[in-house]
Amino acid sequence: MPLAASQDLGDNQIEIIKKIKEESMTENQVFHYTARELIEILSSLLPDTPVLTSGYENGFENIQQPALKELVHKPNNPYYDGEYQLASDGDSEPFQAVLLPRLERE
Repeated sequence: MPLAASQDLGDNQIEIIKKIKEESMTENQVFHYTARELIEILSSLLPDTPVLTSGYENGFENIQQPALKELVHKPNNPYYDGEYQLASDGDSEPFQAVLLPRLERE
């Protein structure tokens, strides 16, 4: 049953998320969620539930249009630079990922 927009995730939805993660986790997995996992989680919510992301320092912001980009994993980057970067020519092991960029306000 979909959640009303004002409800917190209940025990049932939390268990669904845990089960999805357990079924898809591999020993060397670096991604927290895949598109399939997000689709399963989001499908348990009401269709008009807003989707937000964390704000610059605190709070939350709208997201921009999702985009498919080619990235590389840089696990040794400082936390403020991000663990993933846009791929450049010559980067080894680039991969495609869906980005949900934060809407930047002035």
